[in-house]
Amino acid sequence: MHADMQEKEKIITKILPHAYNLSLNVFGNFVIQRLFEVANKYQKLKIFNVFRGHIFELSCDMYGCRVVQKFVDVMDISFSG
Repeated sequence: MHADMQEKEKIITKILPHAYNLSLNVFGNFVIQRLFEVANKYQKLKIFNVFRGHIFELSCDMYGCRVVQKFVDVMDISFSG
């Protein structure tokens, strides 16, 4: 995706209301996975916030589980201790 941050933000804003349903779709899940690949950290969290309270359902779904897995793969989570 060759878009500047402003264009990416517009795309993410348009897709957010549909992100959950897209994640459960045979082709739509690829859209959400791709967004996770190209979004910055804050945009990823914004997308993921749509899924709060639905992680179990997504994880059990044939296509939604791929979205959850992609999020885990691309997030930079550091644990201290």
